[in-house]
Amino acid sequence: MAIDKELQTWVAENLISGCTPEQLKPGLIAAGVSAADADAELRAAAEHPYVKAGMNTGRKYIDRNAKREALLKTLDELARGSKEYLHIEKVPVPPFEDFLRDYYYRNRLGFFSGAADSWAARHWTPRKLVPIVGADALVEIQFDRDKNQLYEQESYNHKREVKFGEFIDMVENAGETNNFYLSAGNKAFRNPALRNLLKDTGPIADGYLDPAQEFDRIFLWIGPKGIITPLHHDLTNNFFIQFYGSKKWRLIPSMQVPYMYNNFHVYSDFEYLSHDAKMHPDFTKASVIEIDVHPGDALFVPIGWWHHVVGLETSISMSFTNFNAPNSFIDYPAGTRY
Repeated sequence: MAIDKELQTWVAENLISGCTPEQLKPGLIAAGVSAADADAELRAAAEHPYVKAGMNTGRKYIDRNAKREALLKTLDELARGSKEYLHIEKVPVPPFEDFLRDYYYRNRLGFFSGAADSWAARHWTPRKLVPIVGADALVEIQFDRDKNQLYEQESYNHKREVKFGEFIDMVENAGETNNFYLSAGNKAFRNPALRNLLKDTGPIADGYLDPAQEFDRIFLWIGPKGIITPLHHDLTNNFFIQFYGSKKWRLIPSMQVPYMYNNFHVYSDFEYLSHDAKMHPDFTKASVIEIDVHPGDALFVPIGWWHHVVGLETSISMSFTNFNAPNSFIDYPAGTRY
């Protein structure tokens, strides 16, 4: 019996990923392949030079990955012995050198007050933004997120240009929804009209930020109550400031990545608000820190920390990655700096 290419691909992928022929044989039989044909196909696949090369490479990768996962689990277990590892309390924003020592270089979560108290942005409301940006200025947003469970991973399919005044009307009148959002992916400050908002910001403490990088490394978030950012981690350290409304953050230390079901790039396939615990049993080993962030609050989200965010109200926020310090995920994705 000739076995179709789809089944052959399934056999090759599973052999390369570490499965044995004995484990794969029942699957072939369930697909209608006779036991004899299944044995012959599995022998041929295991001896094919392309598959053998993949199996050799796969074994090395699986072993190396398992060792790294074990190291992260070990470091996480040791870190849990420190009271400050999972403890978080809001403190005044520290001097930059103290921040670098106590948070930035230690990959430690920070929750601060006073980071932007003197900024005009502290008095923003959605309606107050309209004369600054211009009601007729075209801005890019994410739209029709409700039609795609992978709206964030496939955000390129959800870009839409709207007039800023119309967008603010949508935000103020939508009620609770996750259907549209102006988020970091829309690169707001590349738009000269939205760039006017930066005039209402300023420095953080004594030199946290490099103003020369502001257009591509500062991000704007405007959305209605109910907006959701799914579980993921970032490839930079982030300083997040809430200006209007509030958001619920759920954060998990970077070393707990073995429990995060990281299925694609920086994303998890764990649906935080509607997950099936039986499908994701390892997530019970993760330590979730919940923080409600209100106007004037700032979060330092260290590189690699996992987070899930929900808008508790209509909200305006900004995040800053233009630190006066190294800020990149080294060698991933390959060939990129940020």
